[in-house]
Amino acid sequence: MNRLSIVLFIALFLSIATNLFLLIKLNSQSSTNSMPVANQSNPEPGKILSVYIMPHPPSFLEGRTLQFKDYKTENRDGKKFIVFREKRGDRFVSTKVDSEAVRWK
Repeated sequence: MNRLSIVLFIALFLSIATNLFLLIKLNSQSSTNSMPVANQSNPEPGKILSVYIMPHPPSFLEGRTLQFKDYKTENRDGKKFIVFREKRGDRFVSTKVDSEAVRWK
């Protein structure tokens, strides 16, 4: 092997190793950044939490902050939804939101 072949082989090896490292790192981050179902579904009694809901048709045409007491998740037709027990004034109402539109604070 000549010198150029060795340099190209080392560059190829470093490129593959770097890509594998980044793939593993991103995969582990995506599993740790998943939706926090267990932590916030039953918060302390009386505690009000909030999330930002991104705009999405048909029911949320403008983004807004939602204050809620607790929530549950639902899977329907392969799509994931979150049903919040939202605080509106002095009462709580059920608000169903596409899980992809939720930005956890």
